[in-house]
Amino acid sequence: MTHSMSATMLGNKIRLNEDKVLKKTSFESNFDTVLVTLVAGKGTRFGKEPKCIQPVHGIPLARHSINGYRQFSGLDVICIVGYRNEDIIAALGDDNSYILTDNSTGGTAFAAMEAFCMPELIERNPLIIIAMGDRIVPSSIFRRMLETHIEGGKEANLTFLTAIYEPPKNSGKGRVVRNNFEKVVKIIENSDIEEIDDALLRNKLYNIEEGNCSLYAIRAKELYEHLYKITNQNAQNQYYLTDIVKAISDAGGDIRTITTSKSETEYDLLTSDVTRPTDLALLEGILSSGKGTLTDEEYEIDEAAKKISNDRPNGQLASITRQLEELQLFIKKDKLAFNPNKPIGIGITGGRLRIAFMHPDMSRFFGPAWQMPIGAGNVNGTEQIVTIIQEADDGRIHLLPMDGKYRESINFLPADNEVTYPCDDISDLASYERYPMFKTKFYNINFCKN
Repeated sequence: MTHSMSATMLGNKIRLNEDKVLKKTSFESNFDTVLVTLVAGKGTRFGKEPKCIQPVHGIPLARHSINGYRQFSGLDVICIVGYRNEDIIAALGDDNSYILTDNSTGGTAFAAMEAFCMPELIERNPLIIIAMGDRIVPSSIFRRMLETHIEGGKEANLTFLTAIYEPPKNSGKGRVVRNNFEKVVKIIENSDIEEIDDALLRNKLYNIEEGNCSLYAIRAKELYEHLYKITNQNAQNQYYLTDIVKAISDAGGDIRTITTSKSETEYDLLTSDVTRPTDLALLEGILSSGKGTLTDEEYEIDEAAKKISNDRPNGQLASITRQLEELQLFIKKDKLAFNPNKPIGIGITGGRLRIAFMHPDMSRFFGPAWQMPIGAGNVNGTEQIVTIIQEADDGRIHLLPMDGKYRESINFLPADNEVTYPCDDISDLASYERYPMFKTKFYNINFCKN
């Protein structure tokens, strides 16, 4: 396989200037991961609208992976855009950063490197996850990729996603080449296999069932170093992102893979190529067969989040989110007996203005009290109190305020106390509030008359 064109390193070809950044989010989250999604292709078979924003279940195609990433991790998302960039920005949302490519046909490595138009990537050196805008990646895969990348307490140099494609479904895929020790050596693109003169070698590569699935995790600085040296000496005269695999392998780096196969629930979703409009209908069918891109656990969390957020203004949600974050830090700091693998309850109380009406004799209230929800106006609001509740293993109800001045010498109640199980006479919050609670000492509390 020979190519007559002269080798030009990508670092000498590309222009990394901040004037290519069309929109930039605050980029100040505390998360250590950044999603870079490549959405610069035209997708001419889909008409005027770019392929990446074709609706699937009413959501733009590329937005599914963005949502899946945010279910798993942080906030920072960079989209590399090109053709009809204004339409893409409008469709994918203003909560992402956008960079305009100089060369939409330059290859996946060219587009990925343009993310470095934002200097923060080198300064922060986050873990960059690179995804394609014409694939749907569920949050479970993002999570598996991170777990594999940091497995054993040692971070890999590169982790990427592969799939076992049964022939002829492996046709057109970049083949994953491994050595005798099952270590990844390189990915060779299908178009380059076609140009190999040796028929035996060509057929051997054709028959490899493990193929690239176009999802990568690598630290920003290492990605930059390898992308800089990539050349476009290949069958398509493009800069292949997959070439970093061989570069890292040659340097003795630790390359890990997560592999999806037909037995896994995410397989059909991850291996669905969107190359023509009919493929969108297939994706619709896959998503309709389950809970979209969410696992059962994530679906339950999503439903709980909806219940909390429904009918609440942004100020309240910001305050609730802040308090939940503070509670998590408090649990960790004070090393409380909290089990993250067990269910929790979230309690939100307060945030209502109660107005009672006085009787003309001014000696008693009369009529129903009028309540007006006021909530919190901003992230620092304390009009509402948020609590986290979890079942204890010692048969007690523990009460531990964050503010030390409210802590008592005894911060628990017996879990089988009658206060926890009021009798039938108490059927609503109003009757609960009217009853005198503390009738005897030592928490022997009775709600109802014998």
